[in-house]
Amino acid sequence: MADLFDKIHNFTAVKEARAQGIYPYFLPLQNSEGATATFEGREVVMIGSNNYLGLTTHPKVRQAAMDAIAQYGTSCTGSRFLNGTLELHLELERRLARFMGAEAALTFTTGYQANVGTITALVGKGDYVICDKEDHASIIDGCQMSYGEMRRFSHNDVSSLDAVLARIPENAGKLVVVDGVYSMGGDIAPLPQIVAICKKHGARIMVDDAHSIGVLGNGRGTAAAGSGAASGSMLWRSSSAVGSAPWARHSAQYASSRLLMRARLALISTLARFSSSVKARPLVRACCTSPAAHKAGRIFSPV
Repeated sequence: MADLFDKIHNFTAVKEARAQGIYPYFLPLQNSEGATATFEGREVVMIGSNNYLGLTTHPKVRQAAMDAIAQYGTSCTGSRFLNGTLELHLELERRLARFMGAEAALTFTTGYQANVGTITALVGKGDYVICDKEDHASIIDGCQMSYGEMRRFSHNDVSSLDAVLARIPENAGKLVVVDGVYSMGGDIAPLPQIVAICKKHGARIMVDDAHSIGVLGNGRGTAAAGSGAASGSMLWRSSSAVGSAPWARHSAQYASSRLLMRARLALISTLARFSSSVKARPLVRACCTSPAAHKAGRIFSPV
């Protein structure tokens, strides 16, 4: 008789990697500030951080978080759907929308939740979601958790995207999902060409801009860097560059309203959602004024 836990007992890869001293994951840091971190009592160079602009340890950001905790406590004490929405959330979303030049914004606790929550709320039975083959794993999870059909196209290959969309029924809803900046290779999605193909086939666009917000396009991400190429389409953006509080951005208020009512990962969240919100307000201001944020076209990482 098969035991579900057999796969656990037989999984030895981690133990073997640790025995060889080559296991690179879940390493505990004693301190991580800026370009260096402390590991096993030694100072090491941090080259894996998403805190490109150094804002998470900015004195104003830290003080704003402490002030908010002093006023509101450490949790919303309920999901946002019921009693967990604070005016703080709405102020953050208004500021984000204004900064991004969008009609509305909706915050999620993490980038993973934003991808899964957005895709599963928008893509349903009879719809198609089309992904770049190098999209982030959270995008793939969102596609697989939705009730739609998933299709993939070759990485940053507009001709491949065109061919995939051509094979999808015209009357089906279509969502194309790409990374703005791909975290592994560092290459940038050709949004102007992607937008043209999507308009040709009546598809909507979602952009995971986790590694672009605060860095490209005067801090406003890949679409802004592409001279507004995605105007009229729908994009989703999440920021690792500011180090906190990923968010969703949409081209119309009704889309944000649908996500708020349908995305469970936006509805069911308490402590982490509050933590992201109290830290993000000063991050948005800093993102607008930081000299690094205005050097469009350059990706910053610790050295």
